[in-house]
Formats: sequence, structure tokens, C-alpha cells
Amino acid sequence: MGIHLTGRLEMTRATVLTCMVLAACVWAAPGDQVWSYNATGSVNVGPAVVGGRVYCANTEGLVFCVEASDGSFVWSYQLPTYTFSSPLVDGGYVYIGCWNNYMYCLNADTGAFVWSYNTGGAIMNAAALAGGKVFVGNYDQWMYCLDASAGTRTWYTPMWGDILAAPAVVDGHVYVGDDWAYMNCLNAGTGAIEWEYSTGDGIVSSAAVSEGRIFVGSDDYSLYCLELDGDLIWSCATGGLIGSSPAVGGGFVYFTSNDGVLRCLDVVTGDLEWSYTIGGLLPASPAISGPYVYAVDTLGLLYCFDRADGSLEWTWIPPGIPPTAVRSSPASAGGYVYVGCTDGYLYCIEAGAGDPGEWPMFRHDLARSGEHSPTPPPSFALDHGWNLIGSGALDPTPLADYSLTDGVETKSWSDALGAGWVQNIVFYYDLKYLECRADGLGADDQLRPCFGYWLLTYRAGLSLLIPQP
Repeated sequence: MGIHLTGRLEMTRATVLTCMVLAACVWAAPGDQVWSYNATGSVNVGPAVVGGRVYCANTEGLVFCVEASDGSFVWSYQLPTYTFSSPLVDGGYVYIGCWNNYMYCLNADTGAFVWSYNTGGAIMNAAALAGGKVFVGNYDQWMYCLDASAGTRTWYTPMWGDILAAPAVVDGHVYVGDDWAYMNCLNAGTGAIEWEYSTGDGIVSSAAVSEGRIFVGSDDYSLYCLELDGDLIWSCATGGLIGSSPAVGGGFVYFTSNDGVLRCLDVVTGDLEWSYTIGGLLPASPAISGPYVYAVDTLGLLYCFDRADGSLEWTWIPPGIPPTAVRSSPASAGGYVYVGCTDGYLYCIEAGAGDPGEWPMFRHDLARSGEHSPTPPPSFALDHGWNLIGSGALDPTPLADYSLTDGVETKSWSDALGAGWVQNIVFYYDLKYLECRADGLGADDQLRPCFGYWLLTYRAGLSLLIPQP
């Protein structure tokens, strides 16, 4: 595991040398296991990584929280019975559904019980939260909207079929599929059904709403792309059920099906960009992070692929005797991938090199560019990976004013983030006080001339365009 810093560190010569030695000793290669946590029961649900902690649950209903850095125990809470839904963590609370029909709310810091609500049917999916409301469906054909702080019901709406998928809530609308083959759109404020779209079979895939479109898989072996008003744009036929949620980013949609194939499609046309046959059923949802996409199979492996061309970067196999298998959807955060296994353990794996969160200070390939002058240069040439840059001006300049180009296309800072060209700056070095700070820019979005900033790029040949005075 790399050196990860919080707060402030005085960078004396001795400190630098000591940290360089430590980094050489503890650095893990991509695909290496960093730590494991014994959850004492099969971990089949995807973890949530929030605020430096990992929240997850085993199939026996034990909800637990561990530190993301080392897997050390923070708290656990025992639900009355099984759970098959991933925890939702937001605003200091953990929301998780249970087989006993109840939706539970726990304190995210302590695990203490806050409230529960009986929906009248088993909850088989994760919830969604928006506008202070929790949205969840159940196995008794109902969609519920609950007050997030009190757990009281705001509305509930009958559906055609049982809800096995997690809802997506975007711009005042709830998008969710049911096992009667309908993709539904509900008004988030009233619960009124606004439209329905029928696929050829049941929907257990959680929809992804991104780039002004809806992406959802069906048991009819097809992935559908719909307009926000429910009109079909395109569909892609596969050789198996699609029970996992697609991942969307940078103009592409990534999804798995039970034919054992991970596919990457263009979001506009639905054309196949690349595919990779993994083998084995693929029930878990893929995750994209930086330049990589992560997927698992029921044979027990975690895979890391290059998002651009689908080339395999590495695989990880859980330790122990088969049939130990990765069943949970992977979660990537802070330069690590977290997955649960049937052996009862939650694992932390070193992510792909250059994945967001890796501490760049001691990397040998760190590019240095930028000088402070009254007339800033028009651009900085950037390498793939971490780049150390200055603001290029005497006065602070808003990060939003910067843009990037690959020589063909120019994108604003926000568009470059969305396209996966670059990662937000999270580390900087104070040249005046000789301090290294790892608390990021936060609300302070000004690039200041007395600081050096680390910029993480995912493509070679980019240039950072500097706003001119």
C-alpha cells in the first residue's frame, strides 16, 4: 500500500528520506491484496466506501464498518435476519433493507439504531436517496418513499411486478425496473407513474441514468438505452441474462451478462467498442474508476481492464480453498478496490496504477512543469499519470477557468473530468511553508502561485491550457 497522508506534514530532508524508505518497503503492486476483514459470513453485497470507511454486510444480516486504510474494525450491527442489499451511506447515516420487510437506518459513525420501517415485503435491493428522502422497492410490488431523518412514509405506489432492482433518482424522477418486464418512471415528489416501457422479460438490473439517457439490462438478454421520456434509442442483444447494473462514463457504457462477457458500448450509437470473455456467470455490476473497469465472476476472480481497449491489466484470486468466490460488486476508492467473498471476508486490493487516490510524492515518473511569471505560458504539457504543476500566474486563478486539449479536441475542466481525461487535484505542496497537504482543494478552487499541485491524467499527450490575463 502506498503512503497516504492526511492533514499536514513538515517535509524536512530527514522526513523525505524516511518516507522514501517506507514507501519502498510497503508499496504494493496493482492487483496485490492489501488487507482482509473477517465478516464471519458470506459477503455477497457490494460495499460502500465513504469518508475513509468501508460499509458492508454479510448474508446473515451483520452490517459492519471498517477503516478503509487498514480494515480495522469500527462497529457492527446485527439485523434480525438476512440481507441481500448493499448499504447506502449518506449524510451520516447508513440505510439498508432486510429480508424481514424492514428498511433500517443506522448512525454511520457508531452503528447505533436510528429508525426502521416495515414495507410489508422483503427488500432485495439497495435504496436511493435524494432531497432528504429514501426510495426503496420491495418484493411485494411496491415502491416506497420515506423521510430520511424520521423513517416516516411520504408515499407508496403499487407496481406491476416485484422490485428486485435498486432505483435511480435523478432530477425529480425515480427510475426502476420490475420483474414483470417494465421499466418505470415515477414522480419523486408524489409517486405518480409517469411512463412505463416494456422489455421482453423481467428486469432485475438497476438502471444507470447518465448523459441524459437511461441504461438498463433485462432478462430477455438485452441492454436497453432509453430517452428520459421512455422512448427507445437502441438495444444490444447478448447471450445471457443481464442482472447487473451497467456503469457509464466518458461516453461509454460497460456491462456484464450471464454469457460471461464484459462489453463496452458507445452510449450514443450502442456500437460495440470492445468485449472480453471472462467465463462463468457475471451477476455483479462492473465498476469504473479512472482509466480502468473492474469486474468479477462467480469462479472467484476479480479482473481489472483498461477502459480504452479492454486489455486485461491483472486478475486477483481470493486466498483459500475453492469454491471461494467473489460475489459482490467491486467498489473502487482512494486507489483501492474493495470486494466481498463467499469465504466470509471483505478484501482490499491495490487498484490499477494511476487509479485515483495514489499518493504521488515518491513516484519516479513525476513530471514537473509550470513557472510563475507575470506572463503565464499558454499551456503545460502533461504526461500520463501524476504531474506537478504551478498555477503559471502571479495571482490565484479559478480551476474552472482551465481547460485541456489532446491536440484535436479541447474540453473545459468540468468536461475533461466527465470524459475521464483527468482527476481532480487532491494533493498540493505549499512552497512558502514547505508543507505537504493532502486535504485537497475542497471549497478553495483557486490555484495559487505559492503552491505546487498534483494533477492526475489518464491519457498521454494532453496539455493544460492556462487562462491568460
